[in-house]
Amino acid sequence: MVAIEPKCYGEVYNLGGEHMSLLELTRLLIALSSKSSYKIIPFPEEKKKIDIGSFYSDFSKLKAATGWEPKVALTEGLKETMSYYHKYKEHYL
Repeated sequence: MVAIEPKCYGEVYNLGGEHMSLLELTRLLIALSSKSSYKIIPFPEEKKKIDIGSFYSDFSKLKAATGWEPKVALTEGLKETMSYYHKYKEHYL
């Protein structure tokens, strides 16, 4: 849709909607997979000056240009994506 919409040419769109920290996303993915774990490693002090901090994206710009909006919630989309890659992992690993 965006690729063929002339008013979208040259525009940049960030898609997102549900605000979630990286830690929350990690915990959600682990809950959905039940086969993983994580370890928090402190961010190096010298790298903090280049860290962008929190970033939230949303689809309002794309919706305004095209009327598009997501039909699948983040959790359901992650479940479907994980299921797909699990089913076809031999093509990706």
